[in-house]
Amino acid sequence: IDNPTSTGTPENHSRGSFFLVVSGMMNIIKELTKILELAPTERLYSIQGAGISKTILKKMDMKFMSHIHNEIRHRKIIIEGVVAESVFNLFSKMNEGQLISHLDRMTIAYVLPDELIKFPLDIFIFRERVLLVDYETERLVRIDDGALSQAFKSLFYIAEQYGKKVDLNDYIRGL
Repeated sequence: IDNPTSTGTPENHSRGSFFLVVSGMMNIIKELTKILELAPTERLYSIQGAGISKTILKKMDMKFMSHIHNEIRHRKIIIEGVVAESVFNLFSKMNEGQLISHLDRMTIAYVLPDELIKFPLDIFIFRERVLLVDYETERLVRIDDGALSQAFKSLFYIAEQYGKKVDLNDYIRGL
């Protein structure tokens, strides 16, 4: 699918739900850029499943990733992340530029064993929006729905309780 597919209407999604499916890395990047609509000190919740560790560094445009990280840092957006061990271990494989782009963001990270979050998705939750990103198939599903967003946030909080809290900035500086 090169063209986005949607259900609902974005103009009145506040009264219901809006679903959008896009494919291709350019469309994924366009949707991920919407994270930058968050105001300072708003929270972005992220769950990175174990299945993305094989593809994220291959598929994601590193210039875009660096740009997003710099904007998140500049805008003071708070990130709370639950991440699989295999994804967390990718930091040791990053070059200096990639590591620097991750530094000094307001990030709270919780690391879980791969077997607990064994799925191939990057999940972003903010405001009343959920983004489900599959880098392998180059597909993103966007859900604009208050109840579903709250359900995903609740699942995030449950996962967070079982994770090992890591000071990401200290960890990266130690590499």
